[in-house]
Amino acid sequence: MTPPHIWESIIVHSAIVFTPTGDKALSRDNTPDFRLYVGYQPERGVSAGCRVRIRTQERKRSQSLGSVGCRMTGEDADWLRGAEALLARRLPLPQEISLHYALGKYFDDVGQFERAFGNYRQANELARRYGSTYNRDQLTERVEQIIRSCNPAFLQRSAMEGSGSEQPVFVIGMPRSGTSLAEQILASHPSVAGAGEVPFWNGAFTAYRKAEAGGSVDAKLIPGMAAEYLGRLAAESRGGPRVVDKMPANFFYAGLIHAALPYARIIHMRRHPIDTCLSIYFQNFFGMGPYANDLEDLAHYYGEYVRIMQHWRTLLPATALLEVSYEALVAEPMVTPRFGQHGLPVGIQFIARALNDAKVVQAARLFQRQTDWHHKQPKLS
Repeated sequence: MTPPHIWESIIVHSAIVFTPTGDKALSRDNTPDFRLYVGYQPERGVSAGCRVRIRTQERKRSQSLGSVGCRMTGEDADWLRGAEALLARRLPLPQEISLHYALGKYFDDVGQFERAFGNYRQANELARRYGSTYNRDQLTERVEQIIRSCNPAFLQRSAMEGSGSEQPVFVIGMPRSGTSLAEQILASHPSVAGAGEVPFWNGAFTAYRKAEAGGSVDAKLIPGMAAEYLGRLAAESRGGPRVVDKMPANFFYAGLIHAALPYARIIHMRRHPIDTCLSIYFQNFFGMGPYANDLEDLAHYYGEYVRIMQHWRTLLPATALLEVSYEALVAEPMVTPRFGQHGLPVGIQFIARALNDAKVVQAARLFQRQTDWHHKQPKLS
């Protein structure tokens, strides 16, 4: 069973991130939610964890055992027997991991939450054998560096150095918080293009820190970053008056982004902490980051996210940072004119209404219902 202090840590951060709004989707009962589902990804149509192809010695059985649909029932008992028989053999580690994720989804779908969580835990423990180890102290120090460097004096010094471009729109937040949905809604407008996730600002901050430490920050550094980024943005998109960059981890660098691009808009997608963290934990994410496969590491990473976002709330002007509830966006996509605020293209507030019955919103609603962990309390022994 998951140690209670992990959930306490996430729940404490919940109290910081979400303020009372009367929205039931954001209510908190201080109870960890273990409602388990591998997660539906609207942009892919089915869960990444469902897309499992397990090869047996009999090739003809690979498709029937290796593919898991979006929703399973007790009628899929044959699949379960085959999958468990396959798992009893010695499998290559990647296949064993994928099969545990698929079994976790199966048991969640049929309401056997303890067995679901057990398979998700096994999948994550096996996945930790890959890649690097999460270094909590390193991330904490990185956040400290950002807060020290990006302070009010920094923004004041950079006020006259930033680009006048209004083209970039940044969608930031934790993974699984709705950044892809926000990009899809925005990019449906003819004046908006989606650039996906543009890797830039992590390296840009490292370069700034190096220059700062060496005393070589000059008036060309910030404008140079802006110009380089705008060139990268143009290469990653079809262009347009507005281009959306949905790199979630840009939440670390909102201050530097604002200094370089003061007229850019930053949309912060917020989702309930337990829903967010467990949705990450239940996904077969290769390359997500070493924090994703351990609940204590997830709690720490989430805590640093909360800390840096609180810093930006106090530092950035209200017109630069727009905060959007994922739950509210999914529940009432017709009442999201907030996307039309702060200089976004005229008419963008009507996009959500046009998409009310579209597949992207339907998929998002399904995803929300199936990953709404904090409202459900199955018992685990």
